[in-house]
Formats: sequence, C-alpha cells, structure tokens
Amino acid sequence: MDRTVFVTLLLTGSCVTSLSYPNLYYFVRQQMTWKAARIYCSTYFTELASVLNLANVTTMMNTPTGGYTGNAWIGLYQSTSRWHWLNDQKVGYTNWNTGQPDNINASEFCVSMNSDGYWNDDSCSELKPSVCFTGWSYYLIKEEMTWKGAVTNCKVFLTLANIPDEMTNYEIQYELSDVSEVWIGLSRPNEWLWSHTGRIYRYLNWQPGQPDNRNGKENCATVVVGDGTWTDEQCNTAFPFFCYGISKIPTTSKAMRVRMKIQSSANLEDPACNATLQQKV
Repeated sequence: MDRTVFVTLLLTGSCVTSLSYPNLYYFVRQQMTWKAARIYCSTYFTELASVLNLANVTTMMNTPTGGYTGNAWIGLYQSTSRWHWLNDQKVGYTNWNTGQPDNINASEFCVSMNSDGYWNDDSCSELKPSVCFTGWSYYLIKEEMTWKGAVTNCKVFLTLANIPDEMTNYEIQYELSDVSEVWIGLSRPNEWLWSHTGRIYRYLNWQPGQPDNRNGKENCATVVVGDGTWTDEQCNTAFPFFCYGISKIPTTSKAMRVRMKIQSSANLEDPACNATLQQKV
C-alpha cells in the first residue's frame, strides 16, 4: 500500500565564525555598497572588519567564504573631511573666500591666502609663493613651490604659517603687497581610517599600485579574499563584506518540509506507527 507523508526536518541556523585577536570575523556573501555593509555590520555584529596586523590577515583568510575569492569590503575608508594645521593645532579661526572650500575635481586639499586675506583650497601641486613662521615673525618666500615643497623649505625657519586668529591673518596679509597669493600651513590630507575608531594604523597591506583613487572617486577599501591584499574602490559599488565582533543575530530554527513516498505494509494511520516511522526518517 503506497502512502505519502510529510516529514519536517528542523535545521538550526548559525554563522560560521573565525576567532581573531582582537576580532571575530564573519563573511557576508550578500553584495552591498560600503555604507550599507557598514550599517549591516553595526546592526548585526559590531562593525565592518578591521585588519590591524598580519595575524588578522591570516585569520580573515581562514574565515569560510564558500569558495569566494574576489573583493570584499572591509572597514577602511579615505577621509578628506578634516582640515589640519601642520602643528596639529585644532582649526578654530578660518577666513574662507566666498564659495570656498569647493574642492574642484576632488583634488584641492591645500590652502592658500590671497592678497585680500581670504583663503582658497587649491591643488597641492600648484606653484605658489609661501609664508613661513620663524617662531616670532612671518617671512614671505617669493620663490614658487608646491605646497609640499613649501612645507619642506619652511623647516629652515620653523614651519609653514599657522593662522590661529584674525590678527595673525592681517599680519600675514600685510606681507602680500607684491604677490597675489601664498601657501599657508592648512591642508586636508588623504587619510585612510578604520571605521570602528576613526583612527589611522601603521599596518597597511595594499596591492602594488594601490590605492590609486582612480578618477578621484575610490574612497573605500576592499580585501581581495584570494590573497588578503587591499584595493581602493568606489564606495557605491556592491561587494560582499567582512564584519567583526559578536553576532547579535538570534539563533533561529528553519523548517524544511520534505515530501516522501514510502512503501509499507504497516498501518500508517496508526499514530504510533506514524511516529516511529518519522523518528527513523
């Protein structure tokens, strides 16, 4: 007598993890943008993965990825949002020109002052005079240099000019009677930071030629799962990603209903026989 029964198999859901010091890594195969991946990781774990040393690289490479070897987001991103004086003094006073800073072509990370005393962000590779600070006074250097060249040159005196207040701004402006603009010591350097702390770490694992910030738009980092090296990519590209921390995802049970066809002489309408058969299955 042929009978058809339904057998329910309970499968407990879980994540395969890999212990890292200080991280517990999880690979999420679903493809998301960097921002979406970060939201996912902060919601269900702690953050996008950080890689602070070679041991972390080894642990990440040993995390199961289901055979995936391509790019995956990590929590490294490029920040150009913070202006810094060369002496790391906090930026308080500013005197930006109208519409400045505008960061044209995403390439203007250094600051100049014009003869009216107003500031503009410019490409650091432009050639301009500069103003150095000697420790007690400001000194105009008329020779045109890049911003980095001006920084190096001013070390002979002390440093490229820092402008903490309006009085200092006027003092430097007074020196600009015969030049149109000069470099000052304010810049917005490209810094690669880890999302969980906003800090820079010394350990780097870039692929040769990376980061290259192609077209000025590659501000988020991926790990190449196949070899553990890093590349910079456009943040709105969708990739799988690594999270770290302790999983906040509750353990759930998923029911799978299986249709089975069984040949038996037993009375399957008998609850006892039916229960015994399902237990064996």
